[in-house]
Amino acid sequence: MTPVCIPTQARGNEAKKSFIIVMMRKPDIKPRLFEEWQDITNLVARLCNVPSALLMRINSDTMEVISASDRPDSPYYASETAPLEGKLYCETVIKTQRHLHVPNALKDPVWDHNPDIELGMISYYGVPVNWPDKIPFGTFCILDKKEKAATDDEKEIISRFAKVIEITLELMVSEHEKILILDSLEKTEQIVHLGSWDWDIANNELYWSDEVYRIFGVQPRESDATYEAFLQFVHPDDRSMVQQNVDSALAGKPYDMEHRIIRNDGTERVVREIGGVNFDDLGTPIRMMGSVHDITEQKREKEELALRTKKLLENEAKFKTMFHTSFDPMWIIDENGYFILCNDAAVKILEYDNTEQLNFIHPAELSPEFQPDGQASMSKAIKILALVKSKGMYRFEWEHRRRSGECFPVDVILSRITIDGKDQIFCVWHDMSDHKKNEQAMHELNKKLEALSLQDGLTGIANRRMFDTRINLEWTRCIREQQSISLIMIDIDCFKLYNDHYGHQSGDECLRKVAQKLAKMAKRTIDLCARYGGEEFALILPNTSLMQATHLAEKCRKEVYQLNILHEASNICDVVTISLGVCSIIPVKGTLSLSIIEEADKALYLAKKSGRNMIKY
Repeated sequence: MTPVCIPTQARGNEAKKSFIIVMMRKPDIKPRLFEEWQDITNLVARLCNVPSALLMRINSDTMEVISASDRPDSPYYASETAPLEGKLYCETVIKTQRHLHVPNALKDPVWDHNPDIELGMISYYGVPVNWPDKIPFGTFCILDKKEKAATDDEKEIISRFAKVIEITLELMVSEHEKILILDSLEKTEQIVHLGSWDWDIANNELYWSDEVYRIFGVQPRESDATYEAFLQFVHPDDRSMVQQNVDSALAGKPYDMEHRIIRNDGTERVVREIGGVNFDDLGTPIRMMGSVHDITEQKREKEELALRTKKLLENEAKFKTMFHTSFDPMWIIDENGYFILCNDAAVKILEYDNTEQLNFIHPAELSPEFQPDGQASMSKAIKILALVKSKGMYRFEWEHRRRSGECFPVDVILSRITIDGKDQIFCVWHDMSDHKKNEQAMHELNKKLEALSLQDGLTGIANRRMFDTRINLEWTRCIREQQSISLIMIDIDCFKLYNDHYGHQSGDECLRKVAQKLAKMAKRTIDLCARYGGEEFALILPNTSLMQATHLAEKCRKEVYQLNILHEASNICDVVTISLGVCSIIPVKGTLSLSIIEEADKALYLAKKSGRNMIKY
C-alpha cells in the first residue's frame, strides 16, 4: 500500500488547498525506469540550459527527488527529501494541478522565503505528473540560480516529457493489473480444479493453463501442449469418443463430455470437458476453446450417494434415520406431487421455523413464478414429476425461493421409491450458489484475459491477432455492402539504425510514441490502428476512399515528423520519420483480405525504395 496525497479544496473562506492522505495500491517502480527518468532529467536540463531538472514524487509527509540532473552546478541529488510544510514550489503545483512559473523568487513576496533560495536557486518552472487515475505522482520541474523566464519552447519541452512519464506510469499500471488478473485466474482454477485451453487453429498453437497440466499429473510446461500429447493422456477406450466430439465441434456442434485420463504414474482420473469452435464469416474454424474439469471426487461422491440411496431403499428404517440427520435438504413427495415430509436441513435452507410449515406444499410454491429458462415453475414441475414416475430417476437444476424472497439455485435428484407399500418420490437438493458464483467469476476472468490477448504489450494498441480478426470481418462486411475499404501500411524509417544508435530501451519508447500518435488518427469506432510487427503498423479504414485514405496518411506522416524524436543515425532526416503504403479496394465475393494487404505492402515497399518519408499508393 502506497501513501498518496490528494489535493482538496479547504472549507470556509480559505483560499489555499489542503491534502487528504489516502492509501492506494500502486506498482513498484522498476530500476530501469529510474535510469530512463535520469536520462530525461539530464536531457531537459541541457535543452533548457539550467543547472537543475527534477522529477519529484509526493509521499505522505515529504517530497522526494526521484531523479535529478547530474550537472556539476546542481545542488540536488536523487532520494533527497523535504518535509511538506506548504513552502515548496512542488506542493503548490500538486495542490492546484497547474504549472507554476517563478522567474525570480527574490522579487516575489510569495516565494522570497522559499527553502530553495538557500541553495542558490531563485527561478522555477514546474508541471504536475499524475498516475492514470489522476492521483498525484509528483512534479517535473527546472530551477536556475539566476533570474529566468521560461520560454514557450522550454515550457513545451517540460510538459511533453512530463506526459512521457505519465504514459510510462500508465503502461506500468496496465502491466501490473494484467499480472493480477492472470494470478487471480490461476488461483481460481486451482480452487475449483478447472483448467482452460485455447487452440489457435490457423497457426496450430495450443495453450494449456497451469491447472490443465496439474490435472494431467505433470508440472506446468513439463510436456508440450499439443493435441497429440493430450490424446496420450486419454484412456485408450475413450479416445474414439473424444475424437468424435472434437470432429463434431469443428463441424459446428459444441461438446460437453466426460471421459477418463491416465496419468504418467498410472492413476486414473475422470474429467469433464466442454469445448467449442469460433468460425470466421466464411465458415472456416479459426479458434477452439474449452475447459477441463477434474470431477473424479464428484464422480466418486455421486457413486457413493447412489450406493447409499440403494441401500436406503432396501432398509426403510435406516433410510429414515439418514433422512432426518442428513446435512443435505431431503424431501418425500407423494403421488400428487406435494411435499409430505422434509428434514431439518430443508427447513434451514428455506429459512422456515419447523418441518410442519413445509408439509403439503407443492415444489412450485417454493419457487419463483418462472424458472431461468423461461418456463413457468408449476407446469415444468408437473412435467418433471411425471418423467420421474415413468423413468424412475431424474436429475436437473432448479431455482427455489427462500422465505425471505431470495432465490437460489439447487441441483436436484429425484428417485422413485416405495415406502409402506406406496409409490413416492425421494428428493435431495444440493445448494449450487457457490458453484454458480465460481462459474460467473471464471466467466468474467476469461473475458478480461481475452481482452488482454488482443492488445500489444509494448505499445498498448491492438496487436497482430486483433488486426487479422478485424481485417477479415471488415472485408466480409464491405463485400456484403459493396463499400470501399482502405488499408495504410506504415514502417518507421531506419529503425534498426535507431536501435543500434540509441539502444533497445529508447527504441521501445520510440515505438510507443509513434503507436500512440497513429492510434489517435483512427478516430472512428470502425477504424483500427494495430501493430503489424516490429516497427510496422497498419490502419484499417472501412468505408474510406483512396483520396480520403491518402489524405489521412499524409496527416500521419506529418504528425510523426512533428513528434521531433531525434534520430542522428538516420540517413533520411535528423528526426524519426515514417514511410506509408496506401491501398483502397471495393472487394467482391470470392476474394480474400490478403489481397489488400499485399497491395498496401507493395506501395509501402515503393515508398521506402523511392527515398522514404513519403506516401505511395
